[in-house]
Amino acid sequence: EMTIDMCVQDCAANGYQSQLAAVRRKNCYCTNFADLPKHAVSSTECSRNCNGDSDIKCGGRGVVSVYEVGKLCIEEKHSNGVVKNYLDPNEKLLTKNTLVSQNGAYTFKMKIGGAIVDQEEADGSTWRFGEKTARRSTISAPYLLMEPSGNLATYNGRNNYWSSDTPNEGNFAVLKNDGSLIIYGSECEIRKEFSEPATAT
Repeated sequence: EMTIDMCVQDCAANGYQSQLAAVRRKNCYCTNFADLPKHAVSSTECSRNCNGDSDIKCGGRGVVSVYEVGKLCIEEKHSNGVVKNYLDPNEKLLTKNTLVSQNGAYTFKMKIGGAIVDQEEADGSTWRFGEKTARRSTISAPYLLMEPSGNLATYNGRNNYWSSDTPNEGNFAVLKNDGSLIIYGSECEIRKEFSEPATAT
């Protein structure tokens, strides 16, 4: 199976950082060929689903999807003006707000009455992302904050109850199409991936 993420990460791991990764169905190509973008065609030519992610297009007949290695996470940010799938530095997620994955399959929210972070599938089923991240049974006004220092943390007022322990200025968080929450660094390196329930500290 192949996804855009897998291809970009493979290229980066093999010394192609800040260069180009090209994907076509189940194939991944890495290149340092700087002139490749001048041969670009319309993105509508990319009509075939990725072998490992049917929600994303990976090339088409005679064409490949090309991504800049080290910049893909910026392209993963999505907003339609009403909801979005990311938190930038110093942004909060309040109990009245949600993050929604680009494919609409997952929402990410703070629960009223306690700093419990859940992901819910569109069909109504719930997958608990984390246990109660506060030490108290009830919290009056919890919120999630992408701290400027790089930590994703839960708060009740000024009191911090849980942290991702990812100090690095410029970090931001993205809710992905598979329901995982990724904390990226400013250069798009993965600082932490939450694909299993987080635990309280």
